[in-house]
Amino acid sequence: MYNPGGTVRSLLRTGSIVAAMPSFASAFVTATVILQMGIAGYVFLLGRTEPIQDPE
Repeated sequence: MYNPGGTVRSLLRTGSIVAAMPSFASAFVTATVILQMGIAGYVFLLGRTEPIQDPE
C-alpha cells in the first residue's frame, strides 16, 4: 500500500530546509542524521532476533 502522506511530508521538509538555506547540503545533513537515528534505533532497541521454530 502506498503512503502518499509520507512522500508529501518529506518533500515539504526538504523544500523548507532548502528554502531556509542556500544549498542542498543542509537538507542532506538532516537526512543523514535522521537515517543514522533510525539505524541506531533498529540496532539498539530491537535487540537480538531469532527465527521462530516451526511447530511440528
